[in-house]
Amino acid sequence: MPFRSRPSVNCKSDKGANNAAPATPPSACTYGLRVRNFLENLPIAQTSFSVKNSSEFIDNIKNIQLQEGEILGSFDVCSLFPSVPIPQTLDYLRELLELNGLDDTIIKEYILLTSICMNQNCFQYNGEYFQQHEGTSMGNSLSPFIANLFMGKFETQVKDKFEYFPRVWFRYVDDIFAVFDTKAISLDHFVAKLNNRFRTIKFTYEVEHNEQLPFLDVLIIRNSENKLEFDVYRKETATLRYISNDSHHPFQHKMASFNFLIHRLLNFPRSKERFEHEQQLIKNIAKSNGYSVHLIDKLIRKHKFKRTLYNSTTFRRDTDNSKFASLPYEPKFTRGLDKNFKNININLVYNSKN
Repeated sequence: MPFRSRPSVNCKSDKGANNAAPATPPSACTYGLRVRNFLENLPIAQTSFSVKNSSEFIDNIKNIQLQEGEILGSFDVCSLFPSVPIPQTLDYLRELLELNGLDDTIIKEYILLTSICMNQNCFQYNGEYFQQHEGTSMGNSLSPFIANLFMGKFETQVKDKFEYFPRVWFRYVDDIFAVFDTKAISLDHFVAKLNNRFRTIKFTYEVEHNEQLPFLDVLIIRNSENKLEFDVYRKETATLRYISNDSHHPFQHKMASFNFLIHRLLNFPRSKERFEHEQQLIKNIAKSNGYSVHLIDKLIRKHKFKRTLYNSTTFRRDTDNSKFASLPYEPKFTRGLDKNFKNININLVYNSKN
């Protein structure tokens, strides 16, 4: 079947219409993961405003005092991955490799490998094959690093060249949180300047409403003293449905969601009232999915104990030599295997077709 050019890709939005994103390619560059692992572990990394998760994001902004004229805002890069300008990003990559003092031959090899990997971007959609002519492909293991490298350089250049740049600016992939001073420049004018930097890179924005702004899974709240408070943000379409207790899944899979919810409960700073409300909601989620409330109480105690233990010692468990093995989940045959495999330093994980 002949290849066609990449179909037009609409700007994705988590806050509005259900716009389409490009389909995932059937196979990505086979050596992309090795290239990414090398680049991510360079001694000198690209300057970046990115954060790894919600907890790191909150740690960075929890002590901010808002000033007169400042508002909370979020920016979204429209369809970041298929919009990254590859030629410019390869130049940025060369600069990064040179900064790390690598030999010119090695630099040329990694530039070539990355370029080839970025060109292996065919995918199937609706029974037809397409080839992307711009940007990084979805599903390619090297794409997140390339996108982050480009955005890090983009942000650094904007900060150095623009007359005004927000004093608070943190990004998670393509979502950006900022504290914007409306007295310095109009927000529309600032976004227009951002959108004029590259033909394919376009930003949309959202500002706080009723002194609240959602970002990732965090609801950021401006209090009466112009300080920030936090709560969990759930979309209106969110449901309380998780893997039910009577489903044919490994127990670890069933507990994964509750471990996440409890970890977030204990690590998000919030008022006592919000904490108790979230704790009760987690218990309601457990009951609606067939679990005991006592199970949630037990998990909370377990998480608190682990955190206390972690904070009370500088010793850390060495997991560098841990190995993993995957087995199909079948209770009659896999029950009790975990302990036996742990004796030979292998952690079992189970997969289920359900």
